[in-house]
Amino acid sequence: MIHENRELGYSVVEEGLFVPPASDLLHHLRIEEARTEARHQLAQISGISNESILNDLLEHDVTAATVVALPFVPLVLTAWADGAMEPPERQAILKAMGDHGLIPSQPAYELVQTWLDVTPEPSLFGVWQIYVRGIRGSMDDKTFVEWKNRIMDRAEFTAAAAGGFMGIGFTISAAEKAMLAKLENSFST
Repeated sequence: MIHENRELGYSVVEEGLFVPPASDLLHHLRIEEARTEARHQLAQISGISNESILNDLLEHDVTAATVVALPFVPLVLTAWADGAMEPPERQAILKAMGDHGLIPSQPAYELVQTWLDVTPEPSLFGVWQIYVRGIRGSMDDKTFVEWKNRIMDRAEFTAAAAGGFMGIGFTISAAEKAMLAKLENSFST
């Protein structure tokens, strides 16, 4: 109910402060406030400052809690490149996760675990590319090259983990070699 006082020039809404169109606006303001906070947290954790890249990552459901999983994307994509996740590849990725400090109770660990259990969607490579662009912009050239080399070394180790005969020698499948080349190129774009 609206009470008007024409002498004083105001109206009072008894049922609530916001009438339907304004409540929609309030809802959108709350969503934008939550998105701004999520973007801020993602920037703090990832070191990425480019708002466009942060927005792109958020659009792909990357959060401050899961962004830590993204450096493992090359390992996962390489392991799945030939259509199967072999137990030694899985072990190599789990070891890399442990070396990186990920533990089973963390959302990032759980996310990588799902990528180990089920072939990731092809869109994961696109998310990886967005992440690399953001990281490239947040590091000097020397640091970026060192970061890239560490990731590619681990991806190559993962690919080689299931190769060889009776554990002797390292062989990398043609599909894994193609994925490694694709990943290598993603650092240049």
